[in-house]
Amino acid sequence: MLKQLYLENFLIIEQASVNFGEGLNVITGETGSGKSMIFEAIGLLLGGKGGRDFLRTGADKLLLEGVFEVRSEGFAEQIKSLGYSLEEGDLFLSREITDSGKSVYRLGARMVPAAVVRELAAGLVDISGQHEHQMLLTPSNYLGLIDEFGHKELSTPLNEVASAAKAVFALEESLEKFAMDPAEVARRMDFLQFQLDELDDAALKDGEEETLEETYSALKHFERIAALVSQIEADALSEDGYLSQISKTRRQLSELSQLQHRWGTLADQLEEGYLTLESAIHDLVGSFDASDQPDEHEIAKIEARMALIFDLRRKYGGTIPDILAHYKSMKKELESLASYTEEKEEIIGRLDKALAAYHRQDKVLSEARQEVANRFAAVLHKELSSLGFEGLKQALTVVEGTSVRLEGSAHIQWLISTNPGEPMKELRKIVSGGELSRIMLAVKLINRRARYASTQIFDEIDSGISGRTASRVAEKLVQIADDNQVILVTHLPQIASKGSCHLVIEKRVDQDRTYTEVLSASGDRRVEEIARMIGGGEINETALEHARSLLNEP
Repeated sequence: MLKQLYLENFLIIEQASVNFGEGLNVITGETGSGKSMIFEAIGLLLGGKGGRDFLRTGADKLLLEGVFEVRSEGFAEQIKSLGYSLEEGDLFLSREITDSGKSVYRLGARMVPAAVVRELAAGLVDISGQHEHQMLLTPSNYLGLIDEFGHKELSTPLNEVASAAKAVFALEESLEKFAMDPAEVARRMDFLQFQLDELDDAALKDGEEETLEETYSALKHFERIAALVSQIEADALSEDGYLSQISKTRRQLSELSQLQHRWGTLADQLEEGYLTLESAIHDLVGSFDASDQPDEHEIAKIEARMALIFDLRRKYGGTIPDILAHYKSMKKELESLASYTEEKEEIIGRLDKALAAYHRQDKVLSEARQEVANRFAAVLHKELSSLGFEGLKQALTVVEGTSVRLEGSAHIQWLISTNPGEPMKELRKIVSGGELSRIMLAVKLINRRARYASTQIFDEIDSGISGRTASRVAEKLVQIADDNQVILVTHLPQIASKGSCHLVIEKRVDQDRTYTEVLSASGDRRVEEIARMIGGGEINETALEHARSLLNEP
């Protein structure tokens, strides 16, 4: 329930604080006073599109704040699941828009994304704008009305149809890879087999390329390697070589450490280093045989192998491990294509069974929907009859389709006759705007408990009606207000007089600036406002007496 709305610098409202009550809240005012601005503000607060266009001229920011009492446990759990909490059952929501167009939303003191606000909006307020009844002109919307009305009994068959449809979609997706014709399959298999044979002949091994490059370098640069090894041997192992010089220093440092112990560590380090160097040089010289001349045939063989690997890398891309991985993938694809026909037939068979299962479930859903549609039509007929539809005839028929959809294949055909003796025709082809408004009101009355939202907003739903029908509409609104907060703009005194809370929108001009105020009407002020509505703007004793009579009606 919306308890309070605060507006600052919103259009021509400089500042206003609006308190709403339980039950039926009516908003009235002269034409052009800005009554619908309250609903525009609520819509904007709840994530509606708009920015600085709503900013009052001369102001640098606008502020909207709302306090909502959350009574639904399901909705309270939804709020908690999003990571937010309530304060003693109330949800505090605000939106600030600057002159740059930037919006900032807050839940309590925490900033929140617009997406979160929009997700919560449906659970806070259900707004029926001036043109919402136009949705009745679109037959695709009828299915939602029936499913909402019968959500308890339809939830299981709806879930089963959705599951069956998903199974069909999954198999259809699997079947897409079998779209090639047999000739294309044969060509693909030949190509894959050629590539696999080529790689089988190459017999690539992981790490082979590095080994080949090392061997090739050793053979190609044999003479230079031999010269370097010979030079190292001469420099290190000759009578005057550096190993001999280091050995001499080693003996001297050993004697020095015996004379003065602090040189002992240095002597040990030199001894260790000498032994390591000596061992390395002997290993180097001993492992190289200068007489082992390279074989030109071996070099050519290595070059050919390296060229083959280079070509395969260029052809298949990447390194040898990449090529080997690609080999496995091609082999798997070839094996799959080898059983192409069998797999395709197997999936087609499964798809046929999935389609049959879907259509069985879809039929069950359609039958259940027809039962709900009949009940909906009966309840709606009763409500519409009390709203002035004399001699009303209507039929809602569930028409099964052939398509596979998550919500089922059916659509609703809604035939109606609002005049006695006239044949039934499609709803969208024969009803007037005023009739649509009343039908929408009846639908709202029927489905009022189907959602979390405990606040129902009607913006001029009374357009196109008057007299006795207006009184009936007022009665229906009171019924909705029995278990929902209702907020509405109205031009009809019959409806305004039924409000448990009456707000009046007034516009004034002060020093060439326009201001709009929201005033609470009670007592004599309310009688005068109802009288103004009765008298078309003028207040006289007859209108005042009529106003008192309306307000005193039970």
